[in-house]
Amino acid sequence: MENCLQILTKNKESPNDNLLASLVRLQLIAEKVAQAPWHDRSAEPLASRAPATFCLKALETQLQDCKRTIQPELQQDGTSLSFAHPIPLQHAYTTNSETLLLYLHSTELTIYEIALSRTPLLLTTSPAFPRLDSLYACLHATKSWFDLFLSIPAGAYIGFSTAILMQMAHCVIMPYRLSTFDDAEWDHTLVRETLDFSSVLDALVQRMVQVRGAASLLDDGGEENNVWCLTERRLRGVRSWWLMRVAG
Repeated sequence: MENCLQILTKNKESPNDNLLASLVRLQLIAEKVAQAPWHDRSAEPLASRAPATFCLKALETQLQDCKRTIQPELQQDGTSLSFAHPIPLQHAYTTNSETLLLYLHSTELTIYEIALSRTPLLLTTSPAFPRLDSLYACLHATKSWFDLFLSIPAGAYIGFSTAILMQMAHCVIMPYRLSTFDDAEWDHTLVRETLDFSSVLDALVQRMVQVRGAASLLDDGGEENNVWCLTERRLRGVRSWWLMRVAG
């Protein structure tokens, strides 16, 4: 993938190649997170590994470098759509900047999710690990992803890739993990004040209903009917569970 990125960067054939290169950079960072030492289940002694703090700093640096390459593109894209006058669903679309930012927030979440880990690597080799800052960054990335996702017209959802739906599934899990994480310094009240997940779930369910209407989809109850009907049903289940088990 690194080799493909170099070729793509040097030999652009379309204006959208800039977007593709940025997405590849973010994907590379996400894959490096998956290879981080706190995910390694091998028997290698902990003392031979770099402290988790060092790995986190390296990932943060790579993310900042990627942001510097993205920022000019965002400014040129004229990205912010005004929804004061709703766009007809059949004419809705997603801008390059919205796509990039969804991937960016998701990558940030993937990096800072380490703060929720209780692995021996963090506990024994990283006494100065900035857990509180990372927890807040995780919360902020989750909220930013939902804010952006829910600002996009429902008609544009039809063109989303599977990767974005997987990002949504990841973000849906995070409020529960952040609301129940056991740490004396972590304020659960702050989590719920920052991210009203009950309202987010209501909005997500409503968006799925709107997508079905935009695409003229009927929910026949079958598992293989279409992804939007299935997602709506699952989100309704999550909402019921959240209201009964957590929000109360």
